[in-house]
Amino acid sequence: MEKLKTNCHACRNDCEIEVEYENGEVTEVTGNGCMRGMMHAQSEVRKIMETLAEMPKK
Repeated sequence: MEKLKTNCHACRNDCEIEVEYENGEVTEVTGNGCMRGMMHAQSEVRKIMETLAEMPKK
């Protein structure tokens, strides 16, 4: 399981959220003040997984 800390900019609350994910799937989000935080977390994990997929494999 991986963890990511980020600021959510989906609304004006600018919450500091912590995202737990495994195999590219969000398992838990804490610190979000609204449901948009969950959507933002899923978007951030998707970006990470896309970036990793584009990296050359050793």
